[in-house]
Order: sequence, then C-alpha cells, then structure tokens
Amino acid sequence: MRNNKYTAYIERLPYGRDFLFVEGIDHLTDAEIRGYFTFKKDWPVFSDHFPANPVVPGVILIESAAQIALGIHGLFLEEQTSGEVQNGQIAFSEVQMEFLKPLYPADKLIVIGSPVYYRFNKLKTKVQLFNQQEEMIGRGVMSGMLYTEKHIYRV
Repeated sequence: MRNNKYTAYIERLPYGRDFLFVEGIDHLTDAEIRGYFTFKKDWPVFSDHFPANPVVPGVILIESAAQIALGIHGLFLEEQTSGEVQNGQIAFSEVQMEFLKPLYPADKLIVIGSPVYYRFNKLKTKVQLFNQQEEMIGRGVMSGMLYTEKHIYRV
C-alpha cells in the first residue's frame, strides 16, 4: 500500500490484508473520490476463474468499488459532517452495475465515485470503473449504510 495522506482512511476499513481491494487514493473531496487497486498476476483466483483466459471476477470489481466509493468516501464524508475521526463499517445495501470490458490479471482498476447523496449515514454514489489505459470497463450506482463507533447500538 502506498503511503500518502489518504492511507489513514484505508487503514480504518474493517478488512484483513487478503480482502482489502484498495491500494491507494489519488483524489478525495466531498464531491469525488478516485482510488485504485492492481490485481496481482499470481492471485490464486485466476487459476480457477476462466483458467484458459482469466479475468477479474465482477463481484470482486464491485467489492473494490464499494470499499473505495462507499467505505473510504463514507468515512471521509462522516468526518466532514461530524468533525470526528472514527472507524466504521459499511453495510452494503444495493448495487446496479453494467460491465463493458473485462479486467485481466496484473491490470490496475481505477474507481471514481461521485455521491448522489449522503444523509442519515446512507451513501448512494455513482461509480465508474476504468483500466490503466483509462478505458471505462464498468459503471453503475451503489449504496450502503455507514456504521461508525457512535452509531453502533449494543443490546
């Protein structure tokens, strides 16, 4: 993971090393996030997901987009709203995604997210997915609920 001013947001995601699909964030404002992840050529999934012509599974592209555009952007927006830095979790609630091109082993996925709205801890965002050649490979809308430490209710 590259060390930049957004690394703290990546580290606050509730995922272990093998399920973290965010390598870095290039741009982060209220209006937009741009992040990326490079899929290693030797990732074990590639040996079984279309072995003769491996591609990144669509569900993993969606997960990476959600970690960037919902998880990190949600933590950032909550911090901007409340003024507090907190760890959080995203309860992924909805996705509509259209895939236009495949992404291959060793390719870099670039995710751009633009919020449609963020209120009552629910973030709905438009996402665009690109490869390293800046070709759009997918687009859609996803939403989720952000649960930070102050929003978790215990019985």
